[in-house]
Amino acid sequence: MSVEAIQNIVPELDKNLQLYPFNKSEYLIQHTVLNYQINVNEQTYLLVNLVNGSRTIKEIAAIYKKENDLDISSGVIHNLLYKKLAKFGIIRQNEFIVEKRKRASYLKLSFVFLKERYVGYFTKHLIFLFSKTLFYPLLFSMSLFIGYVIIDNYQLILKNATNVFSSNIILYLIAFQLGTLFHELGHAAACIRFGAKHGGIGFGFYLLTPVFFADVSDAWKLKPSERIVVNLGGIYLEMILASILLVIYFFNNQIAFLIIPCLLIISTLYNLNPLLKFDGYWVLVDATNTPNLQTKAFDILKVKTTEIVQMKFSFDTNKEVFLFVYAIFSASFIFFFIGSILIYDPNSVIKFPLDLYRHISNWKNLDLDKLKEFIVPFLFWYLVIRVVWSKIKKSRENEK
Repeated sequence: MSVEAIQNIVPELDKNLQLYPFNKSEYLIQHTVLNYQINVNEQTYLLVNLVNGSRTIKEIAAIYKKENDLDISSGVIHNLLYKKLAKFGIIRQNEFIVEKRKRASYLKLSFVFLKERYVGYFTKHLIFLFSKTLFYPLLFSMSLFIGYVIIDNYQLILKNATNVFSSNIILYLIAFQLGTLFHELGHAAACIRFGAKHGGIGFGFYLLTPVFFADVSDAWKLKPSERIVVNLGGIYLEMILASILLVIYFFNNQIAFLIIPCLLIISTLYNLNPLLKFDGYWVLVDATNTPNLQTKAFDILKVKTTEIVQMKFSFDTNKEVFLFVYAIFSASFIFFFIGSILIYDPNSVIKFPLDLYRHISNWKNLDLDKLKEFIVPFLFWYLVIRVVWSKIKKSRENEK
């Protein structure tokens, strides 16, 4: 396309957009129908605000230069609008269809089992728990209470931890599933407490691990302090459940009501891990005002690794130091996490295609219980193929 043709294009924003300030230097563009939330810098935000459906790209460039004392070419504007923003449905175009965003990209094989309207029935009764005067005081008090009980009964817990499963397996399963459900309802309830919408509750896989999730993507339009409450909402309700079970233990002295809360707290601590995309990660994102934290951290890691090789290693800001250190810890943990699976039973992954073929080929004597052993190897190879394919697809798009 010629320069003149690009200059005469009249871009138009989709009508289903909402723009919010995200932090001091970034803004959020949300597509309310396609469910995309895009973080942009101030320069891009100002440029998007000049698109009104009647100005040409040439006119937008001229106004932008006049208002911001910054020269920007028509080609750069066209690339930003039609190569980057258009794929999220922000700019209207006729070259391709933008599909609705369904799940977070890091979740695989995910699906919703509890729809939004059913989630809303429960969350409307939980909103009061997230009032300003109740949330943090109660969270702090429960932390002290649970911590004291665990420390005071540490030897008793160790002695009985292995026996609770065999003698109270049904109670354990019910309590643990309730904890999981409470966790996701906590995220959703906190979301609507601050005026954002929530979606359904679903199930998927993240790094070969089965996880539940609540769709609270609309929370991105909230203030950072409000988003932190949303992030902690799941842990908060789990701790409420754990505290209730511990109080019951004090009345009936049944050991299961002591052990099960401990298991719930282990799940809570696991969710606070900021190195994987669990609740602790999103708290860190909002506390540091760093959207796409993991992506930015790994980008910094790549740059600094290259600088180390070229003997030009240095940091320009404290934020770069933080991102670099975070990337090292995060990458190390992910490799350890996946590596432990391979080390635990490497043959199950390496020989998966051959083992699966042999098992299915003997279909007359098919052992359904044996198929359970193929779940982790299958997910491993599925994710490997997805990653490789995404890299190939991205490479092709860059060539275009």
